[in-house]
Amino acid sequence: MVLLLQYTLTFASVLILVALGGCFSEHSGVINLGLEGVMIMGALGGALAMRYMPTGSSAFAMLIVVLLAAALAGTVYSSLLAVACINFKADQTIVGTALNMLGTAGATVIVKAINTAANPDDVSSTIQYAGAKKAFLVNIGSFEFSWFMLVTVLVLGCAGLGLVYVLERGPSEALTNMFVRTMQETRRFDFMANIFLTESEVAELRATQSADTIKEFDASLVKIGSADATGTDAPANYAEDEDGDGIIFEEISSSGYTGYLITILDPKRIILGAPDNYGSVGLTLEEMVNKYDALGGINAGGFQDDGGSGLGGVPEGLTLVNGESVGKTSDTSVFVGFDDNGLMYVGYFDAWSAEQNGIHNGVSFGPILIMNGEPVDANSLPSGVNPRTSIGQRADGAVMMLVIDGRQVHSMGATYADCLNIMLDHGAVNAINMDGGSSTSMYYNGEYVNRNSSQHGARPLPSAWLFK
Repeated sequence: MVLLLQYTLTFASVLILVALGGCFSEHSGVINLGLEGVMIMGALGGALAMRYMPTGSSAFAMLIVVLLAAALAGTVYSSLLAVACINFKADQTIVGTALNMLGTAGATVIVKAINTAANPDDVSSTIQYAGAKKAFLVNIGSFEFSWFMLVTVLVLGCAGLGLVYVLERGPSEALTNMFVRTMQETRRFDFMANIFLTESEVAELRATQSADTIKEFDASLVKIGSADATGTDAPANYAEDEDGDGIIFEEISSSGYTGYLITILDPKRIILGAPDNYGSVGLTLEEMVNKYDALGGINAGGFQDDGGSGLGGVPEGLTLVNGESVGKTSDTSVFVGFDDNGLMYVGYFDAWSAEQNGIHNGVSFGPILIMNGEPVDANSLPSGVNPRTSIGQRADGAVMMLVIDGRQVHSMGATYADCLNIMLDHGAVNAINMDGGSSTSMYYNGEYVNRNSSQHGARPLPSAWLFK
């Protein structure tokens, strides 16, 4: 097992550095298919430098010389691709493949020529540098540590810090804003926003106009069950309920993200799921669905999640479950809730004002995306790219539940403005953002629809919007 780990780290060190070089090459506009040939010629340069270093050279001097020789040899060889493709407009695929073949053959011929010159009977293609190699090795018990492993870690660290510096101090203000907001919306990586920026600089970047404006909720825009109801900027025709079950499932995709939208035509089918007791551990969305014998649902309100290790048992802000309030009942906060008729309220509420409006189930979160048929100004919705959950209501009362996958290869995530536009395109007259990140979940037809971004799987939640 130790030997397996040792060789894994040794070869991974080489392959990671080559892959990093390939990334830089691709972003410069050249697809470098000759990486294997460059890697071989770089290895040849380093091996030859190691072989001809004077006996008794210090380990540090040998490390520096070998690294410089390998880098120089790889640079010179890769310049052949650059000259051929840029100056002579040669095909990148053909030149890269040729360099791979030439690198293997050329290194073999060179080494055999060196060995034959030293000993006519030696026709091997192996460079002997066993003695010099020991300068790079440190035995830690039965594990043989190579200084090249440390070099790889340092190079990757420097490359990572360089990338963060460009994102935070680079020429693109929009990219800086997006990066800072994306990091600060996470629980575990919010410190990255302050690596090269001071607290005051981060605060200045985030100092934008408030997205949530306090205004009175207009219930007259929603006419539940009215086939003629159309909201401001609503599409001419809503999506059809092809199977007649009152539930419409759609996949949402765009550049950079993939998501899912469920429309429940009868808003009275919506309920708020919650754990039996608050204060300890919440329930996963699947457990919520099973507890209430529901057909599906999405995550709802937020919870105390210090360091990203929260267990969903302590909700943040006001939570109303069947008329009973939990959390900060006297504080006014951004809130979404349903009355007994299925009308979805969004706005600023405390426990008293929610009760006065007949709201029996609701949670605090935000920001508001659409209110009274008017979308919030996108410029006042500062956000990064992350997994998202939103809920909205059309003018005919139909409720829309939206989730966007994020922090994954197939879907980077969405901004608040992206969610606003999706809701608006599907006819929402009121819509609000729910808890996102690793809490973003949608469950339907006995399984999770989206891919949760948490490495531990579905997280326990304090609340969930369910439909029966």
